[in-house]
Amino acid sequence: MFPITLKEIYDANLVRFKDGVALLGRGAEYLTTPITVEVTRASQTAIDRIEELGGKVVCVYHNRLAMRALLHPEKFAVLPKSAMPATARLQRFYRDPSRRGFLAPGVKDEYAPQSFNTDRRPNPAAAAAANAGLE
Repeated sequence: MFPITLKEIYDANLVRFKDGVALLGRGAEYLTTPITVEVTRASQTAIDRIEELGGKVVCVYHNRLAMRALLHPEKFAVLPKSAMPATARLQRFYRDPSRRGFLAPGVKDEYAPQSFNTDRRPNPAAAAAANAGLE
């Protein structure tokens, strides 16, 4: 099962966002299929419903540069390394297992976020676009 990341949510025009997406529990009764979703924040109601169905919620931090690289990778020849949460408050949030933060002991051992770059790497989409422009 492939995760639903912020990039898929953005590409589908489901929501407009600047600093990420908060997953809320309103309308949880309509969810009937297990999903894996990566969001910036999630309410306890949303987490409970998704996990009740056998899905998974992971809250992932993205600073401005990482968010821009995630949403518009075609603008980067080299995708930047994602930053860790900047403040102590954010670090506590993303290390909290009850919030399903990506740094929490039970979460980070089981699941590596698809949208979090642990190293700088060449962007194959940008290279392909550059080569197409040369022809």
